Amino acid sequence: MKHEFRDYRITENGRYGCFKCISSYKNLNNLRRHLRFECNKEPAFVCEVCDRRFTYKYILVRHLATHHFLQDLFACKTCGRAYKRKSSLYNHMRWECGKEPQFKCSYCPYKGKQKIHFIMHVMAKHKEHKADVLNTTIKKEAK
Repeated sequence: MKHEFRDYRITENGRYGCFKCISSYKNLNNLRRHLRFECNKEPAFVCEVCDRRFTYKYILVRHLATHHFLQDLFACKTCGRAYKRKSSLYNHMRWECGKEPQFKCSYCPYKGKQKIHFIMHVMAKHKEHKADVLNTTIKKEAK
């Protein structure tokens, strides 16, 4: 297979090293998987207990089982996200799974699917703009 450019470097110990980070792999295909799914990407799977993020669902499930001793999880059949409470899974399926974010922060790249999460974000991250956002939200609801 011919490449227009090399997306790797050969390390001292003969491994394929990523140009974007310090990761290296014995196999070139593993490096390509890393570049496609992992490198400089925001991990998609979030632990509901401690907010730690993971690139793969199986690592999140393993983390929950070993660190939080949660074996009986309620998992979404659509996206695989797991919750320790059935009500959390219900809310996820009703308000979040497969839905586009409706709430976009004017002050940072945050996007949220639920108004309450958006308001909590503004109150935690942009305290100086809290009144503006709350007034705008109240005016939209009054219409």
